[in-house]
Amino acid sequence: MYRIYVKYKDDVHMRVLCEETSVEFEIRDYFSFFVANYRFHPKFKARVWNGKINLYNRSNKLLYRGLLTELIKFCIDRKYQMDIDPILLEKNEITEEALSEFLNTITKYTYWDHQLDAIHKAIKNNRLLLLSPTSSGKSLIQYSLLRYYDVKSLVIVPKINLVNQLKTDFQDYAKGTDWIA
Repeated sequence: MYRIYVKYKDDVHMRVLCEETSVEFEIRDYFSFFVANYRFHPKFKARVWNGKINLYNRSNKLLYRGLLTELIKFCIDRKYQMDIDPILLEKNEITEEALSEFLNTITKYTYWDHQLDAIHKAIKNNRLLLLSPTSSGKSLIQYSLLRYYDVKSLVIVPKINLVNQLKTDFQDYAKGTDWIA
């Protein structure tokens, strides 16, 4: 039976150590995906890159902390044993009712179930890796989490127009409250 050791590294990463090198390859393959249209990328055409993004780095043994739940599923499916650093399992206790009360104080917008679920999971687990389609309300989720944690934050987006869009969205969400975006 294989054993995987998961250690706290920092707020972004965890270190995943395995007794067998073959398990490292399994983890790497499980936590990798092909980029859309990778075949057209110049690096793929030049045979310098295989078109995959690997979320597990075998050289430094790092995996994003937001993927801990997926790593646990990976181990359960394969019947691998795990030793997890207790700090990685710390949870915030917040009831759905308390969260709803808080959200009602920060905006007049109505949340969809998937938004409430994402916000609740992010607060409970101190992080969330969220893949969500266009127009699914990601900016309202971000706004809500920024308001919940109430600390200076930097939101990074890939294009200038998204900066302006987020600013406008946040100002709209905050109307009628004392929060300034």
